[in-house]
Formats: sequence, structure tokens, C-alpha cells
Amino acid sequence: LLARNPAIKEQVTLFVVAVEPAEGNTAYDLLQEKIHQQVGEINGRYGTLSWQPVLYSGRALNFEEMISWFYAADIMWVPSLRDGMNIICKEFIATKHDKEGVLVLSEFAGAAVELEDAVLVNPYSPSGMDSGMDIALSMPAREQKERQKRMFNNIKSSDITVWSRQLDLFHCMESDVLSEDVI
Repeated sequence: LLARNPAIKEQVTLFVVAVEPAEGNTAYDLLQEKIHQQVGEINGRYGTLSWQPVLYSGRALNFEEMISWFYAADIMWVPSLRDGMNIICKEFIATKHDKEGVLVLSEFAGAAVELEDAVLVNPYSPSGMDSGMDIALSMPAREQKERQKRMFNNIKSSDITVWSRQLDLFHCMESDVLSEDVI
């Protein structure tokens, strides 16, 4: 992003939370080392004395810290390679419901079905990820607020009560199908 668009230098900061694995979990040690290396390379190449393009946290954030980051963020980028990270997207939307902000979301996250006003991207496509970030960075404030409002209304109307009713309905339908198959 910084190589393609030098005009955003000192205008954007990526805050990465990649919780380090438990002690002795060697499968992730090389991955963590690679993350640290890449953060250092990016900051070394593009950073200045007063600005680092990537801030990195290797520890989990507590709830208050997480909400503070959501509130301050202009863009939340969730590049899940498969289903996951669904609640965090909804927490971001709940924090930003009446404010500007853009959710850039992997089309493979389960939340993508509910959050069609997010900027959906394929995390396996570098050009698609670039395009999604360009859309997010250039989205007018009014459109951001409209999208946030629609997504907020969607998650607000799809709470735990709605989910449990849907599960009950599913179980009833499943029972009916099983009963018909037995007869």
C-alpha cells in the first residue's frame, strides 16, 4: 500500500494484534518470527523519526483497549482466510454505528453473509486486497455512515434471541424431516 501510494505516508498506521502462542508451541514460532521481521522491514523502509507505519502488539487487548482502538480506527481490516473473526467485526460496527468507519472484510468470514455493506475482499488475492483498501481509503464520509448504519441495524436485529429462535426452528424442521423419513 505504501509503495503504491506514497501520498499516504504518515497519514495511515496499521495496528496489528497477533497474539503470541503459549510457551513451547513451536509450530507458531517461525510464523511469529516472520511477522516480527516483516513489521521491522516495513517500519525501517517507510517509517520516519516521528511515524511508524505498523504498530504491533503480541498480546491480547483487554476489552477497554479493544473498544478504544475500534473507536479511533477509520478502517478495520479483517483478512480471515476461512470462517472466523465474526464477533470482532460486529464489535467494531457496534462501536462505530453512528460514526464514520469502514469494515474491510474477507469474503470467507462467516460475518460476510450478514455484513454485505462491508468492503468484501478475497484475502488470497493481493490485487483484490489492494482494491478493497483503496475503496476504504477513498470512501466519502456520508457513504461510510450510511453503510455503518445499515450494518449496525442488521446486527442489532440479529441478536442472541433471534439466533436461538432460528436454531429452534431448524431443530423443529429437522425433527419433521426425520419423522417423515421414518414413516
